[in-house]
Amino acid sequence: MTVCLSLHFRGGSMFLTLLMLLVLPALQAKSPTLSSEGLFSLSDSGASSASITTFSRILGAYEKQFLAVTGFTRGDAPPVVVILHPSIESTPSLPALRVDVMEGGAPRVCLDLLEGGDTGSKNRQLIATSLLLREYYGTSAPESGALIPLFPSWVTYGLGRLCTPTSSVVAIPAGYLHGDAPPEIEAFLIQRPPDERDHTLSDLYEAMAASLLKAGLQSNGGNAFRDWVSHHDPAAKSSGSIPVWPPGWEMRSVERRWLLLMAGNQGGESRTTTLMGAAETLAAYDSLISSLPTAGHSIGLLRKEKGADYLIEQCNERVGALRFRANPMALPLLDGTILFLAKLKRMPEKKIAPAEADLLALRAEILKRSREIDHYLDWYEAAKLPVRSGLFDRHLESPESIVKKGPVGRYLDAIEARGW
Repeated sequence: MTVCLSLHFRGGSMFLTLLMLLVLPALQAKSPTLSSEGLFSLSDSGASSASITTFSRILGAYEKQFLAVTGFTRGDAPPVVVILHPSIESTPSLPALRVDVMEGGAPRVCLDLLEGGDTGSKNRQLIATSLLLREYYGTSAPESGALIPLFPSWVTYGLGRLCTPTSSVVAIPAGYLHGDAPPEIEAFLIQRPPDERDHTLSDLYEAMAASLLKAGLQSNGGNAFRDWVSHHDPAAKSSGSIPVWPPGWEMRSVERRWLLLMAGNQGGESRTTTLMGAAETLAAYDSLISSLPTAGHSIGLLRKEKGADYLIEQCNERVGALRFRANPMALPLLDGTILFLAKLKRMPEKKIAPAEADLLALRAEILKRSREIDHYLDWYEAAKLPVRSGLFDRHLESPESIVKKGPVGRYLDAIEARGW
């Protein structure tokens, strides 16, 4: 009896061991991770867990930007299957994008990316293309042998940059503001994307494409763009070609906004300190003065407040900090305020009120002058610039003249109509 129990237990343990060997690999295999918006399903093919976590966050930020930029909704389309391969698998075939059919007839857009290459322009372009294909097919898979549509490069590269929050700002040359011939949309649409290894040209092309796409999506262009992307007809045989320009976008209007967007893309990143406008500087100055704890927010009364030395020093520092970003037109006002604060403790009482009144008069003069300059610049843009913003087009149109006739004019028309 004892021997039988022993043999039975030994056979059971061997069976359990064999079962664990078969089941453990399946248990250890990581299931795909669905992104927060449901646009991606991330799998790994041996990549490190740190890379998977980082890339998952990148995809999450990307899909939120995609939905915000294009206006698409999550929809019922299956997610894009993203497979992150380890860097040791680097081959000319990676990264890659393919479309096939899942069991049940649903489309499957699959994107194979290489670990560590998530920030390259090629990867951004492929991610944008995969999301456009997801919207293109929806829940209808392509027919066997059908050609996969090819979206224009300017759309995929531009969308890739717009949907990447960490993209650096690229200064786009805008010599056309100084008389050079402006770029034309027709020429840009047929331009081939530069080699990714040439970072300068590649970033410039991406930035120009992003500005063009952004210009087209403005002024209710999103509806036409979404209709242009989501036009797959399962019953029709696909030619594999998509029009290079979305129908419904008026090219000349978009071109004007495109040129203005590129002209305004000359500044640095948001962390960079930039000069304020004259009106903005005066508004910041007024806000600073209105925070003073004195009657009527008077600078001169600061020396009568408790802790006057500290209050004067604090106000002086705030005005000095504003000066670093102030418009040059407002510098006399800020310098005068700093000088007034420096002399305030030693200034005779009878001179304080006139000095403060001089500052108020100087502020009013600067505001008047800045408005006159703004009016002149508006006129200059409307009358002189080769590229206008469109803000004044309505005012520049010649109104239709209405001829008003009196009794004599009507009598002469009647005689003329009789053929006399």
